[in-house]
Amino acid sequence: MLPDMGPSPAKDILGDNLARLMDESADLKTIAQLHARLVTLEQPISTGAIDRIRRKVISTSVDNMARLAAAFGLEPWQMLIPGIRPNTALDPAAETRAMASLRQLVRQAISEEATARKTIGPNVTRLIAAEPDTVLQKARDPKTLSRRRTPKRRS
Repeated sequence: MLPDMGPSPAKDILGDNLARLMDESADLKTIAQLHARLVTLEQPISTGAIDRIRRKVISTSVDNMARLAAAFGLEPWQMLIPGIRPNTALDPAAETRAMASLRQLVRQAISEEATARKTIGPNVTRLIAAEPDTVLQKARDPKTLSRRRTPKRRS
C-alpha cells in the first residue's frame, strides 16, 4: 500500500472549479439540478459523489470529470484550470498558460508517485521532462519506470 501523499492539488482545483461553476451557472446552482443535467446527458453521477467532489473530500475518475465538464459545456481538461468560468473559451495565450499549469500538475503527480515507489531513475527524469501527452500515455506504463534490481547473491 502506498503512503498517504497529502493533499491533491488537482482534487482541490476540481472541487473549487465545480463549486464556482455551480455558483455562476443560471440553471445548475444545486446538486440536484446538476444531477438532473447529467441524467439527461445519460452520464449520471450520484448526488453524494457530486457533493463530495465539490467539497474536495474525494478524488474522482477522469470519466466523472469528463461528465461534469460536459454538463457545463467544457472540455474535461478545462476542469483542472484554476479559476475556470462557465462557457469560457480560452484565448491562445490562456490556453498555453493552462497547458503549462497542467504539465506542472502531471509532473508533480509522477514525481510523487515515483518517490512513493522509490523508483526514481533516469527513465523517470526523462518522462517528467516530456510533453504532457507523452507523460499521460506513459504514466501508468510499468516499463517506463526504472525498477530496482536485487543484487545477485554470490555463492
